Formats: sequence, structure tokens, C-alpha cells
Amino acid sequence: METPRFRLLGPLEVRAVDGWRGARAAKQRSVLALLLLHANQVVSVDRLVAEVWPEDPPGSAVNAVQVYVHQIRQLLGGPGLFTRSGGYALDVGPGELDAECFAQLAARGRAELDRAEHDRAVATMGEALALWRGTALADVPQGPTVSAERTRLEELRWSARQTLVDARLGLGHYAEVIGELRALTTEQPLNEGHWARLMTALYGAGRQADALEAYRQARETLVHALAVEPGERLRRRHADILAGVPAAALVDAKRVSTVEGQAPRVVELPAELPGEPAGFTGREEELALLERAVRRNAQVVAIDGPAGVGKTALAVHFGHRTAARFPDGQLYVDLHGYSSEPPMSPEEAIGRFLRSLGVPDARVPTRRDEAAAMLRSTLTGKRLLLVLDNARGTEQVRPMLPGTPGCTVLVTSRSRLGGLVALNGAESVRLGMMSPETSLRLLERLIGADLVRAEAETARELAHRCGHLPLALRVACGQLLTNAHDGLADLVERLSGAERLAALEIPDDPHAAVRTAFERSYQMLEPDERMVFRRLGLIPGADFSVAAAACVSPGPADRARTRTRLRRLVEAHLVEEVSPGRYRLHDLLREYAAQLVAAEDGEDGARAVLRRLVLWSMHSAWAAVMTDLGGQHSAASFAEPDPDCPPEAFGTIAEAFRWLDAEQDNLVACVVRAESAGLPELAWQFAVMLAPHFDRTRDYQHWITANEAGLRAARRTGRPDAEVSMVTGLGNAAYQMHRLDDALRHHRRALELSHELGKARGVRSVLHNIGGVYLRLGRMAEAEESLRRSLELSRELDDPGTAALSRLSLGELCTEADRPLEALDHFADCLKAMERLDNRWSAALARLSLAEAQARVGTPVPARANSELALAQMRELGSEWGEAAALRVRGLVHRAEGRSHDAMVCCLRSSRMFHDSADRYQEALSTVELGRAFLALDRPEEAERAWREALAIYEEIGSPRSARVHELLGG
Repeated sequence: METPRFRLLGPLEVRAVDGWRGARAAKQRSVLALLLLHANQVVSVDRLVAEVWPEDPPGSAVNAVQVYVHQIRQLLGGPGLFTRSGGYALDVGPGELDAECFAQLAARGRAELDRAEHDRAVATMGEALALWRGTALADVPQGPTVSAERTRLEELRWSARQTLVDARLGLGHYAEVIGELRALTTEQPLNEGHWARLMTALYGAGRQADALEAYRQARETLVHALAVEPGERLRRRHADILAGVPAAALVDAKRVSTVEGQAPRVVELPAELPGEPAGFTGREEELALLERAVRRNAQVVAIDGPAGVGKTALAVHFGHRTAARFPDGQLYVDLHGYSSEPPMSPEEAIGRFLRSLGVPDARVPTRRDEAAAMLRSTLTGKRLLLVLDNARGTEQVRPMLPGTPGCTVLVTSRSRLGGLVALNGAESVRLGMMSPETSLRLLERLIGADLVRAEAETARELAHRCGHLPLALRVACGQLLTNAHDGLADLVERLSGAERLAALEIPDDPHAAVRTAFERSYQMLEPDERMVFRRLGLIPGADFSVAAAACVSPGPADRARTRTRLRRLVEAHLVEEVSPGRYRLHDLLREYAAQLVAAEDGEDGARAVLRRLVLWSMHSAWAAVMTDLGGQHSAASFAEPDPDCPPEAFGTIAEAFRWLDAEQDNLVACVVRAESAGLPELAWQFAVMLAPHFDRTRDYQHWITANEAGLRAARRTGRPDAEVSMVTGLGNAAYQMHRLDDALRHHRRALELSHELGKARGVRSVLHNIGGVYLRLGRMAEAEESLRRSLELSRELDDPGTAALSRLSLGELCTEADRPLEALDHFADCLKAMERLDNRWSAALARLSLAEAQARVGTPVPARANSELALAQMRELGSEWGEAAALRVRGLVHRAEGRSHDAMVCCLRSSRMFHDSADRYQEALSTVELGRAFLALDRPEEAERAWREALAIYEEIGSPRSARVHELLGG
């Protein structure tokens, strides 16, 4: 085997031209170790930071990681460490990592031993162990991943040493392995297998007295540490040595049955675990939890998780990995808790275990309590691993639990088994979906790293379409491997259609079908729980509240009853509680639920449930919006709420806005779903109701999504008045995003429709919007004409709200046109009107504009008061956009007062907030003010830099304001 390029089995080293070299800094070694432990995968910067600074990372952590990566590149002396989106990937080829070489050799050696090829096993295991130079990752600090990997590698090393000893014992090299076995019993004094081997070696070397003394030492160690007597294997080994059984007969892992009344018979130690799961990948955190539980001598560990997530694979893999710790063997049973077969009774499972432990059929009790008592007696003093797989619930497994320490029971279930945790002291390990990185690693192991790396984006999409569910990934890969004509892209295309679940199955194998796995969990529910689960598939959006779930539940909305049902669904791992009171369905489960509701409730039934949910969402959103609008708008012309599902009520603005912000994605998804599911009237009405919210939050993309769906719905229903509302919203969103040509196009369409409908009220609003677009385009005369016409119409129609908004825009126009006194009048009148209307958001905007105008005309005292109050109001409203705008005005006021440093701080923060929210136009405005603050501080170079940044933004978005910045720059 070639010399590896990277060495982890000792101090961390890299092979260079001049020999082996190590990283100088400890944190640099931590970064390199994590990259090597996730070789050929993207490791995020966040994960690197968490590894290097597990408890309290400094603010400079990200920059420090970049420095370490640069140093590692120098250490490598060539390509191989790549920067990827969000992190870094280290390219490691086959045979370049000593830990990988060791694992391959160790696996080969164990296989050779299993075939009784002792000479080959000795040579192979010797080569494997020669790669070790001390403790794994010896000079790398103890981060969470490194610590878990160091433990794993050391366990593999112990296992390899044990395999080498077994191979040499098989060759009769008794005396030669005594020293190694004494070392192993010192390092792992509670491992009875090491003591049994030591006794065999001493006895085979002709040292019977020393072998018996080793038994005495082993017994003393176990009694002192665990308060347990040696297991049957050690006791039998002691008896065999006293009886003079030949040493060669002791080498095989066998024991003798001594059941009363029966002739002694040789019985194999139970080794019932299924084979090592193919391509087992990841689960480092869960394996570490299991490891710690076993080290603490935990008697029961419950592994729970949804269907197909890999619970059995984890338990079996861990069982194989820790076989040396259970010298009396391993028992396994599939309890069929979620299976096409009836669940196995506890007495049947206990009977199987007793027979595996040497109890004759005739002596196995048929009564549950007697069988459980015999199992406890039989397990006493033994060190066995029991894997109770696929348990239905607590009562199915409780009779099989040992009564004394020594054995460990792993239980896997789709139920959370809370009773085992509460009453039997079980430790809980919860298994969730794989991370995207681990999903890619699994794909590499199943279908080949070359293919996955060659089509990396397609592979990522495949993992996404499989929902990062291990069963789905394995089924998809099985299809790929059994169909030579398919490629990754073909598979992704099949999984992108409406029948994704149908595509995630392998014919004639019910164990390789995702839908079948889900079906078994679904059928275990009570009828009312099944109805709630399938109707949850109608809820659009990423997650949902108890109130939303109550709306799709049968009968009048009852949140207490719904919460109980959701708790049961969470226990069954069909629903996940992501935070207190908020839940979600995995993508594949959502699709499964939607198919169920279509099949079992019918199209009309499903639409009726969805309608109730949409009405609740729509009127709840309107109630939240109205806490700020103060009653100046009415929903009287819209659909009435469902009396069985009343909307939310809000006591304060802050409470209402928190609800809106939490539900925003779901509200937009509701609009889109209503339009596509045959509820067009509700779709456009819902979009209308959300417009004030989007105007406050400046979430323009959601605004566009909702109004595009609403526009399709309005046209489908033949409602030109609804179309006016939708294109108006699209125009306003485009205006805020500085897509002014689109904004003008939408508003002109709204104006055309309003004229056709003879709607003077619609005309006056559209004229105001068009005036705002002209103003930002710098077409001042057209802007003023539109705004004044809008103001006149608003007064004629007695519409104080639109009139006030027109005054606000006219004030902005007068400010641009250097008519500050007129601007003051407009802003003051707008503020008064909005306060009378109790429109807090628009009043805060008007107050900000007034403060800015007062500062520019040289009245800083009222400017300061208004800017401070406006800032407080924006924060009370929970608007980050409004806070950023208020900070810019505060900066301008500070500069007018001669407090230039305070002005710089406010404008810098404002600019960064707008940058983070991707509002380029407002970011440029704040950056211009930042430059003025720098100039007032006599820092002309920084002022110029700020203005050039603002100029680049203005030129990028095509704003006429770029001319003013050119003037500031002297050109």
C-alpha cells in the first residue's frame, strides 16, 4: 500500500516534498482535522467555527478561519483545498488518508479471520496497526467532532488489536500474545472478552495457575467496578481450564450449556445482529450519544424517529462497532411494530431470546410474567447487547428488560417511548433527517464518488427531492443501479413530478418503498388522528400553528383537542414540533398526506377544508393589519369568515405584527394555493388584505408572489376591479424595488382599467402612484401634475387618506425641487391627517419626512424631537426598514446640530441595515448622508469612498440622483 498523504493516527501530519510536516497552531490543526474528517465534502464556515471555538467564539472567528485556511493551503503546497459556497472542501484521493487505509485493511483482516485464513489475517492486521503512531489526532484540540472521531478510531484500533490476537491464537501463538492481552485488559479492564483471551493464552502457554489468577483478577475488577459477577463466558472459560479442556478447543467462541437435567452441549455465542448496513454514513452525533450511554452502563437506550430515517441501521451499525464490549453475544429481534405482519408479542420475543441463550424449548414458559422472569435470571451476570427493533410501544418491550446491570438494550421505534424514559430510566436518542452534506456522502458510497462529484448539482437536487430521508436516498440509488439506461438527471426528473412517492419504490420489495413505510405509521393512528394528519397536507407553507391545524380539523375549531391530536402525531413521528406551538410536515410526508386527503375526502371535501383555512388566514391577517390602520379601511365587501373557525384577535400592534411576521410565508402560500385550488375569489381578496403589511415590511418579493397569484385569480373571475387592485400592488412593489419601468407599466394599466370602470376613487389612487414613479424618475413636472390631480380628486371624494399620501409625495417633490417651506407644509398636513385616521405607520413616515425638512431649513430643535419620536414609533411597530430610515434622518439632524460623529454612526448603521434588506435605493440615500458626515468630520477620503459607493448603486439602478453625487465628487 502506498504511503498516505495525510496522517490522523497519531499527531496530525501532511506529507510534503521534504517529509512529514504538521500545522504549527492548535486552531489551525482543528480546521485541518475537520476538513480531513469530512474529506471531499463542503464544510461550512459555521461548523468550522463551532469546532474551533465550541463554547464562546469571538467576533473575529470567521476571519480567523479564513486565515487558517490560507495557512493550510501553504502547508499543502499545492491545489486541493477549495472554497465553496458557504465553506471549504479538501480534496482527498483514495489511499491518501491513513485512517481510511486502516479501516480498509482492518475490514479485510476481519474477513480473512472469518474465513479461518489466520496467516493472512495476521499479516493484514499487522499492516493496519502499523499505521498507528500514537493516539489518534493526538495534537488536535478537543472539539465536538474531533472528540467523537478520536473515540471512534480508538475503538476501531482496539477491535483491530483484538482481531490480530484472535488470528494469532488461531495459529497457536499463545505465548506471543500474552503481553498484548495484558495491555488490552489494562486499557479496557471491564471487557470480559480480553480477560477470556488472556486466560486462553496463558493456559495454552502452559501457565494454568496464571490463567486461573487472571480469572480472579477479572472477577475482582468487575465486582469492584460494576458490582456484578463475571459473565457466563468467563465462568465457563474458568471451568474449562479447571477441567483440562484442550486450549485449541477454547479458541473458538463457544460455551457449554449446563441446563439442569440435560447433557452438556456446545452452543454458539449468539451473534444475531443483521449484517453491517451497506454504506452506513454520518450520524456522528447520535453515535457519540450511544457511545456515552454505553460508557455510563446505561441499561436501555431508545432510538426513535420517523419511518425510513435509519433507526435500525444506526442500532445495527453501533452493535457491530461495539461487539467487543459484549463478550456474551448479541441478541436481535424485529418486533414488527410497524409492519405488514402482526406485532410480535413479548412472550414470543422472550422465547426466542431464551432459546438463543441455550434454554431448551420445553423449559421456555408460555406465560408472559414467567418468561420475563426467566429471561431476567438468564441475563444476570452476562454482558449482552439486546437490539429490540421496530417496537410498537413501551408495553411491547418492557417485559424484555434485564433486571440487573451488565446488559444493554437498544430499542428502535417510530414512537417516542416516553414511558421507558420516565419509568425505566431509558436514555433517548432522536434520529432526524440527514444533513445535505451527509446525504451527498451517502450518495457517494452508494453510487460512486466519481459520479456524484461529476454531477454535483444534480446530486444535490436528488438529495433534496428525496427529502434527505435515508430510505428514499437508498431506494433512488437502487433504481439507478438497476437501470443502466438512467442517469442522475433522469432520476431527478422522475422525482420532480406529481407522483414522487410512486417513483420512490423498487417493484416487488415492500421494504424498499417510501409510501409503504409511511402507510404503516398512518394505519397505527386512531380514525380522528388519521383525518387530522391527512388534512394537514392541505396547509401550505413550511410550518403551521395549532390554530391553523384546528381550522383543518373536523368540526368547530377546538385548539385544545387539536393540540392533543398533534401531540399524538408528534409521538408517531408523522409531525415535527419545530418550536413550542409550531409544527411542520416533512416534504415527503406532506405529499403523502395530500394524496390521502384527495383519495379519502374527495376533491370537494378537500376544497371545503382549504376554504375554511384560507378564510381564517385571510381574516386573521386583516385583523392584524387593522390594528395599525385604525379602521380607515373595510373588509365588508369580502367573503365572511367561517363561524366555526373565527379569526385571531390582537390586543396590541406589537402582538399583531409578531403574528404577521411569523405567518408571512404561510399567508402568501395560502394566496397561491387558493388560486391554484379553485378558490379565485378568496385569492385576490387575500392579496388585497396583505398589501398594507407588505408596504410596512418592504418584503417586495412576497408582495409580487401574492399579487401575481391574485392577478391570475382576478382575470379568471372576470373582475376588472380586482385586477386594478392586483396590478396596483405589483406596481407599488416594483416601485419599491426601483424597477420603475415595470412600476409605470402596471400603474398605467390600473389607470386604464379605472377609467373603463368609471371608478373615480381608483383613478385618484393610481394618479398618486404614477406621480411617485415620475418623482423617482426625475420627471418633476409630470410628477407634480399627477400628484396634484390625485390631491384634488381625493378632496372631491372626501378621501382624507389618499389626500394625505398625496401631500406626503408632494412634500418629497418640493424637497427635491429645493422648495423647503412648501415641503414643510405638506409634511405637517400629512402628519395631522394620518394621526386623525390613527394610521400609525403612515404617521411615522410623515413625521420622519417632517423632521428631515426641519433639519434642512435650520430648525434642529423640532427636528430632533420629531426624529426621536419617529424612531421610537418605528421600533414600536417592529419595522426594521422604518428604523433604518429613521436612523438616517437622525444622522442628518445630528449633523445639523454639529454632532458629526453621532451623525456618522447613525448613517453607517442605516446604510448597513438597508444593505442587509437589499433595498439598494435607500442604501444609496443613507450612504450619501454618511459621506456628508465624514466630510463634516474632516475625513474627505472616507467621504469620497462613501459617495463613490452610492454613485455605483445609483448607476446600477438607473437613478437620476447619480447626477447629484457627481456634483459632490466635484465632477
